[in-house]
Amino acid sequence: MPNTSSKQQQFQDLLKDFDTAMLVTQSSAQQLRCRPMAVAKVADDSDIWFVTSLDAAKVSEVLSNPQVCVSMQKGRAYLSLSGKAEVVHDRAKIKELWSEAWKVWFPDGQTDASIALIHVDAQEGEYWDTSGLKGLKYLFKAGKAYLAGTKLETDDRMNQKLDL
Repeated sequence: MPNTSSKQQQFQDLLKDFDTAMLVTQSSAQQLRCRPMAVAKVADDSDIWFVTSLDAAKVSEVLSNPQVCVSMQKGRAYLSLSGKAEVVHDRAKIKELWSEAWKVWFPDGQTDASIALIHVDAQEGEYWDTSGLKGLKYLFKAGKAYLAGTKLETDDRMNQKLDL
């Protein structure tokens, strides 16, 4: 069974492999809202940064209820992260994270008055990874469980919950 630091490293390695995420917020009517977001940066502590427009609904949702969930999927790897979000107006941070691809949303570039960042302070995470050799091991175990009529047991390298 992997120790906590190797679990967190595996989580971090997996997290850095994603470039798009689904950000889940809560509306003023208490409804959950989910939308795709380009990942601007993944910090070494698993915090995530997104770029947004100040007039986007997600900004008011984060301001009224900062608890968010971030979900990611790529191939046979899945990741979920819960945390506290904040809207950041720091021009130096916007400049640091700026991607020219964002110009389609912010034609005035880094100085666009409507640009802001959403910083998610990661608190809890979970991953499911059945890619590569882990996937072959998973398929073997699944086939074995099916033939034996038993419940599939996964190992810690495939699925893990952790505090961040």
